[in-house]
Amino acid sequence: MKIFVKILMITGVLFSSSMQALALDLTNLEANDRSLIVTENGNEKSLVISKGETIKGLCQKACIIKFADGEEFSMAGDEIATIEDGFIFVEDDNILDNNDESEILKAPDTDEKATNDENKPE
Repeated sequence: MKIFVKILMITGVLFSSSMQALALDLTNLEANDRSLIVTENGNEKSLVISKGETIKGLCQKACIIKFADGEEFSMAGDEIATIEDGFIFVEDDNILDNNDESEILKAPDTDEKATNDENKPE
């Protein structure tokens, strides 16, 4: 019986450790606090992330993070990310082919896309 309890406790620790790895960790590296609205599974929550603060497990699954200025960022829910200069940077070794380990996420500018489409040769 004691062995079974120990195995169950070890399994629980391993399971909780792996669950944490599958959640969004977000750090605010900006000089000011940042207001966010996080939408996950249709549920919205408003929060403020202080400068230098890290929120672990912000999203357990895919979510949308909206800044106060209206910018929205789609997150998979399994990233380690930072807020810097109005962008969200995601750390991932497999995103870029060079030695840079981050990807910039920013909502596309529809006016810029329209301008670029007009300049494409037919």
